[in-house]
Amino acid sequence: MPGSLTDYLEARLLNHLFGGSPYDFPTVLYFGYMVGTPGESGPGAEPNIGSYARVAIPNTTENFDITNNQIKTNKTEMVFPEATSNHGLVQALGVWDSPIAGNLLAYFPFNSPINISASDAMRVPAGAMLFQFAPGGLSNYVKNGFLNNLFGGVPFNLISILYVGYSTTAPTDAVPGAEPSDGGYSRVSIANSPQMFPNSSVGVKSNALDITFPEATDTQGTATNIQFFDSLSGGNYLGRYSLAPVQAINQYTIPVLPANSVNITLD
Repeated sequence: MPGSLTDYLEARLLNHLFGGSPYDFPTVLYFGYMVGTPGESGPGAEPNIGSYARVAIPNTTENFDITNNQIKTNKTEMVFPEATSNHGLVQALGVWDSPIAGNLLAYFPFNSPINISASDAMRVPAGAMLFQFAPGGLSNYVKNGFLNNLFGGVPFNLISILYVGYSTTAPTDAVPGAEPSDGGYSRVSIANSPQMFPNSSVGVKSNALDITFPEATDTQGTATNIQFFDSLSGGNYLGRYSLAPVQAINQYTIPVLPANSVNITLD
């Protein structure tokens, strides 16, 4: 049962990673089901009769194993209260940050609706709920970090300073592309703040200010991708953005990323 994040959570995660606006990851997750159809913009209707209630699941590694492969599933079975009257056709499961109302964080649509009648108790077997991010954008390091925090409660701390570089070979989710090794190349440090990355309300983040690199003292090659790290050298690779068009970096070139030219997405 594959899942999707809502716009609300995508924005909060991007604001946490790019912008330094902390997201207090829930210590308890509340699972429910919907008879209306959810989407990235919000939930579908939940049953409002028949003793329906969300189920509280502590956000711990006892309930969600740590992942290193960018895939997260539920480790334990979830059992909902027995329905005392007909709840109707259930379209999807949902995860909220509150026992009532609150924010829908993720949803898991059923391939076929499930009818919940009086005396039925919805059960979600261990391993039935599956979540993974779409390829691209963020690195595997970040995807694992977010998944282990969202479903497992493993801390993913704010990064106060980001280091931006460019590559001359193609990066992947797993590894960055090769950076120039000479010609005066260096990553540049930027304060990870809302002034550089204004808060977003959807799963897209852009730079509000120019990002300027050191002047090249020799030919460096053709920059094809922008890359983000948490250290001036080495460190953890956070994600990338493809340059279009690519840019030849010759002697005396001063590479500049204009405001709003970098768009980082999360799906």
